[in-house]
Amino acid sequence: QTSAAAAAAAGGDNRHIRIIAGVAIDYCTVIGRTDVLFNTVFEQFRRIGCANVLLQLLEPYILNDKLTHLSPEVMRSFVELYSRRHKLHQVEQCILHMDIGCLDFQQVVKLCLQHSLFSALIYVYNQGCDDYASPLEDILCMLITRPYEPARAM
Repeated sequence: QTSAAAAAAAGGDNRHIRIIAGVAIDYCTVIGRTDVLFNTVFEQFRRIGCANVLLQLLEPYILNDKLTHLSPEVMRSFVELYSRRHKLHQVEQCILHMDIGCLDFQQVVKLCLQHSLFSALIYVYNQGCDDYASPLEDILCMLITRPYEPARAM
């Protein structure tokens, strides 16, 4: 099943892994089986040490509204990867394209607050709870309690 992927990973040939990941994402999204993508496929890529390749390829599918949700585990891994690579702006853009009803609301709010993704935080509260006051309260509370940090260039 994944022997070709494992062999490619062992040989350091990311090109083949990217192709396999792209085909898997395409197939699962076309047939509407994101459960297979987020469970079986993701676990196989994680097992061979190539989960990051799969995670990176999710971004265009999210931004083009072909994927409107991620499982909590995949979302956490996605945010961690992009955080390590200083690409949180892309995470925020992805959240703005997601169906909030299909996400773990508390997890997304926590991630938004933790990484100062204010536009996404407002979107999540507005779309998920029809709540316009709580995100502003959270942002103001965070700004008051957090020490000043000058903005970094992206």
